[in-house]
Amino acid sequence: MAVSSMSQDKLGQARGFYQMAEELHDLDKVELQYDREPDEFRWTPAWSTPWNSWGHLVLGQVLYGRALLDQLTAIADGVKLREPLSKIEQEDSWHARHGSAWLSQAAQDTGAREHFQAALDDLWPHAVTVFGAEDDERFPEDLDAGVLEATDDELREAWLAEIVPQLRDAGLEVPAETTTDGWRTDPEPSARQCELTEDAARETAMELAAMLQDPEHRELAEI
Repeated sequence: MAVSSMSQDKLGQARGFYQMAEELHDLDKVELQYDREPDEFRWTPAWSTPWNSWGHLVLGQVLYGRALLDQLTAIADGVKLREPLSKIEQEDSWHARHGSAWLSQAAQDTGAREHFQAALDDLWPHAVTVFGAEDDERFPEDLDAGVLEATDDELREAWLAEIVPQLRDAGLEVPAETTTDGWRTDPEPSARQCELTEDAARETAMELAAMLQDPEHRELAEI
């Protein structure tokens, strides 16, 4: 029931983002969803890894849910998007807490801990790219304009500072450590690593684009 509710939240969020894109950039939201070419689809490379187990779902909530929440809260107060994003922040905060509650059971049960460790090992190399490559700011114009209040590297540092202790408290091994220069992870979120995960995601995009351009799906979108 919880997963069903969260899925509905995500569908509602996606619809809201498409509506905002239509209003702010004079785009047709149905065409934006269904008529793009595969190479025009964009999403965080971290989402290219399938969630094949309960552990993937829980760790996905903890890793990506918190990252999404941090990205939303980095949007400056007073920006036109701030009001509609406040509801999304509330929902994503609940999603992250749901994952954290299940993760806490790993500290109490060896079998659960092994299950979650396997999922973390699978997701971690992709999760570290959720804020892009290290020292490679993706949105300099938004920073200069004051739309964003934090750089990708600053967001990644804050994310690691919150996520790593939580994972270790659950008894999981995390390939990350603090240094005098900040957090370091294995692997480091490099441009090459982002490129590889983007290539994998592009294959999924091609399948998705073909499905979305089916006339039956388009009719549903226009309802």
